[in-house]
Amino acid sequence: MRAYNYLEAQQNLSVILNTAVNEDVIINHSDGIRFKLIYLKDSIIPASPLDIDGITTDITTQELVSIVREQRELC
Repeated sequence: MRAYNYLEAQQNLSVILNTAVNEDVIINHSDGIRFKLIYLKDSIIPASPLDIDGITTDITTQELVSIVREQRELC
């Protein structure tokens, strides 16, 4: 693990990011806050929970609109 102060991190960001690929990197801010850089491989970045597969159906657009209007009237 390597630790850098905030000024060092600003001046050497490229080097620090390359270091974070192989080991933990801590950046210490002057007000005492500490940050840990984590290297994320593409394979571990989670997909959006809204990214879902669509479905195939025989319902027409007009039928769908009709169903939605009926449900809105019930509310």
